[in-house]
Amino acid sequence: MWVGVFAVSLLLFGMIFDDVIAQTPNANAGSDQIVGFGDVVTLDGSSSTPPPGGSISYLWAQLSGSVVVHTDTGQQSTFTAPNSPATLVFELTVVDNSSNVSSIDEVTITVLGPQPPVADAGTDKTVAVGTTVTLDGTGSTDPNGDNITYSWTKTSGPAVSLSSNTLPMPTFTASSVGTIVFALTVSDGTLSATDTVTITVSSPTQNQPPTANAGHDRTFPPGSTVTLSGSGSDPDGNDNNLIYTWEQTSGTPKVTINDNMSAQTTFTAPADPTKLVFTLTVDDRTDTTTDVITITIAKPIARNIKEMSDTLISAKITAPNQITMIYNIELSTFINSYLNFTITGESAPRSIIGIDGSPSREIVARIDGQNTNVFVTTLTFDGESVPAGSTGSMYMQHADHYLAFIQVSDGQN
Repeated sequence: MWVGVFAVSLLLFGMIFDDVIAQTPNANAGSDQIVGFGDVVTLDGSSSTPPPGGSISYLWAQLSGSVVVHTDTGQQSTFTAPNSPATLVFELTVVDNSSNVSSIDEVTITVLGPQPPVADAGTDKTVAVGTTVTLDGTGSTDPNGDNITYSWTKTSGPAVSLSSNTLPMPTFTASSVGTIVFALTVSDGTLSATDTVTITVSSPTQNQPPTANAGHDRTFPPGSTVTLSGSGSDPDGNDNNLIYTWEQTSGTPKVTINDNMSAQTTFTAPADPTKLVFTLTVDDRTDTTTDVITITIAKPIARNIKEMSDTLISAKITAPNQITMIYNIELSTFINSYLNFTITGESAPRSIIGIDGSPSREIVARIDGQNTNVFVTTLTFDGESVPAGSTGSMYMQHADHYLAFIQVSDGQN
C-alpha cells in the first residue's frame, strides 16, 4: 500500500515539475560583441521567449563596467562605448507576466581601440619574360571592418607599367629579365600598413621548377575536420597543368586523406592529441617542388586572459583570505603583468600573495545538479580576514593589453 502511495506521489511531483518547467520563460541576451571606441552598441534580448501563451517583461542590469544605458526595461537597449579598452558584462532578466517566474542570461561587450589594417601584397613569384603578371593584395584586411584603400609602388627592378596603382589586383607585363619589388600600402583612412612582394623575371629558355605552398602549421581539436589548403604556381605560366599530391610523411595514427590529388582536401582528426606532418608535392610535368605542414591535434584551451570572460564560471571568496576562480576550459597562462583585488568599502587594494594552480588545476564540481569537470585557480590575498558577506572586484591585465574586470562574491550565492 505504501509503495502505491509513494508511486502516486512521485507521479504528481513529476507532473508539477514538468508544469513549472513549461511555464518558465527563456532569457537570451544575444551574442557577445567586439566594438570600437565610441560605437553605439545595441543590447538585444529579442530572441528571448515566453512560456506558451504567456508574455514577458525585460530588465537589463550592468554587472561590470560603467556606461549610461538608455533604457533598462526594453527588449533592446543601447549605450555608447567608452573611449578606452573595457570589458562590459550585462545581465538580462525576463519575467513571465502571469507567474512572475524569471530567467537570466548574460552578454559580454568587449571594447577595443582602433586597429591598423593588415597589408598582404601576395606571394613572391618567378615568371618568364613576356608573362602578364597579376599582383594580388586581396588578402589585406582591417580588424575593425573599415573599408581600405590600396596604393602600389615599385621600389626596385626593371621599369614596368602597372595597369593601376590603386586597385587590389593590378597587372603588368614582365618585359625584361630581373627582380622587381613592389610595396603595397593599405589604409583605413587613419592608420596604414605596408607589405612587399618580389617578382623574379627569368629567361624562358629552360623550364623553371614550380613553387609549392602547403600552408601555415595549424592546430585542430580531436575529431574535427581538418582542411589541407595547398597552392602552387608555375614560373613558366602553366599553372593549369600543375599536379598536386598530398602524403602523410610523419606522425601517428595514419589518417585517410579524402583526395590526395587535390590542392585543397580534408581528413578527420584523430581522437587523441598528436602531431602529423604532411608533404605537398607540386609537379609541372618536368620538375617537382615540395613543402611540408605540421598539423597539431590538441584539446583547445583558453590562451590568455582575453578569453577569461568567456571561460569563467565564477569567482568567489571561499575562505577569509582566498578567492576561488572556476573555469569551464583549462587556461594556458594566468597573469603575467598586473593583478589588483579590492574589497568593497576598502580604499586600498589587497595584494595577491599566492596562486595555487599553474595556471589552473582540474577538479570535479557539482554544477546545476551534475558532476562536471572544471578548472580551478585559488588566489590568496594579504591583510586582515574578510568579514562575512564581503564582496570585491578584480582587475587583471595581460601583457598584450587585454583587460578583464571580475566581480567577486562572498561565496554564499
